[in-house]
Formats: sequence, structure tokens, C-alpha cells
Amino acid sequence: MKKLTFALFACAVLSLGIIVAFTAFASPEKKIRWRLQEMAKDFNLARPGPCTRGLTDDFRDETSGIESQDIRLLLTRMTFSEKNPKTYEFLYRVALPEEELTIVVDEADPSKAHVDLVATFEKLAKGEWGLHWRVSISADLTNGDGGWQVRRTTHETLEGRQFR
Repeated sequence: MKKLTFALFACAVLSLGIIVAFTAFASPEKKIRWRLQEMAKDFNLARPGPCTRGLTDDFRDETSGIESQDIRLLLTRMTFSEKNPKTYEFLYRVALPEEELTIVVDEADPSKAHVDLVATFEKLAKGEWGLHWRVSISADLTNGDGGWQVRRTTHETLEGRQFR
């Protein structure tokens, strides 16, 4: 029994080591992609805190003037008010199509990057998902203690209407 326990423990430690090594040696582009996917997943799960970890404290959207604390408040409000009253399912979801995502790491300063993407937000109404807002986002990111984070953005509405 002790040998089996030790073998399982060794496998767990080895697996964790492989994951850490894989993450440590991933390219900056891959790490940025993971961060954006993580933010989208957290939005879809109605988790405003984790969703906004991808924003710097001094984040600002230059198009609207909205800052990180404004986004946190908006997402928190949506988390409580935009749910199905019977199932408590969050009524919004976002998709970041891979084919509409470009990531360019600054060659002169590899702690900076620029991302262009299209985000499609859908709303659940009467059991059907429908377009709420399709937006083109241009973002500047920095890599610091919190990993890759979005510092500045501009956006352009392609279809629908933005959140208020």
C-alpha cells in the first residue's frame, strides 16, 4: 500500500512539474492567448473578479473613457441582475474567434504587446442565444507581476449595442 501511495504521489508531482515547465516555456503569444481565453471563460461564468484580473489597475478604454473599476462594477452588477430568475443562469456569453485575433509582441520591449480581436457577446432570450454586441478591440498589454494584462484599449462597435 505504501508503494502504491508513493507511486501515485510521484506521478502527481511529475505531472505538476511538466505543467509548470510547459507554462514557463510557453511563448508570450501563447500566454496572452491563455489570458484572453481565461477572461472570456470567467465572463461566461459570471465571475467579475477573476475576469478583471486581466486588466491593469490603471486600465483605460480610450474610446469610452471607462476604467478598470468601472468594468468591475458593471460586471458585478450584471452578475446579480442579468440572470434567469428560475435557473440563475447568466444571460450573456462572449466568444473570441481565433481567426479574428492577432497578437504582436514588441521586439524592442518584450514586456509589451499589441492585440487586435473581435469579441462577440450574445444574450439568452426566450431560450435562444442572439447577438447583443459584436466589437472590434485594439489593446495594448504589459507583462508584469500579474502576468500579461490589458492596459489600454480602443474599440469600435461592429453590430449591436454595448453594455451600459
